[in-house]
Amino acid sequence: MTSIGGNMYARRTALKLSRAAVARALDTNETQVKRWETTTSPPSDRLVDIAKALDMSVGQLLGIMPIGLDMSGKWNAVWQTSRRRQPIVNTHELEATHAGEFVNFRATGDYGWNSDQQLYGTSLAGTYRAVELDRNEHGALYFVLSHTGDAAIGRWSGQWTDGILGGGYGVLARDPVRAELLLEWLMRHNGPITEFPEV
Repeated sequence: MTSIGGNMYARRTALKLSRAAVARALDTNETQVKRWETTTSPPSDRLVDIAKALDMSVGQLLGIMPIGLDMSGKWNAVWQTSRRRQPIVNTHELEATHAGEFVNFRATGDYGWNSDQQLYGTSLAGTYRAVELDRNEHGALYFVLSHTGDAAIGRWSGQWTDGILGGGYGVLARDPVRAELLLEWLMRHNGPITEFPEV
């Protein structure tokens, strides 16, 4: 089974659609749908139609992003950083807008910032930048999503209040308490992370 075929099969069965129903929507036959699900990937010019027929994005069909994940809404961010060269934990409330593989976060807190992220499977990577003209914070973010999609752990690297290059751990979570607990775990662990922490 190809990865696209596996995603087609998983989505079709989750929607309780027969191969015949999908074939009708795609103006093809059941044999072709079975072939795409089991042995050969569909041609690239059919991907948009297949995604529409299965009510999913092309990114979900290709396996770039998890099926059914919607990151829109309220989030909490907790960061390991410094102010005046003293270590601190910084918190922000976030509003996320999610469309396909792209997620935009708008933050409030001690300063406002925006982040444009792209989903790659369970990874979320992109950039951040302060929105206030008198602030020069900007840089890169990388996160790994939990299997439930309601939290992410990662790192930031970039320019911040104390200098031109800094970095530290960061957490995004729907629950602000869980965000803080995950950041505490990351700061204590401080080594290679092989699986998402059970916090």
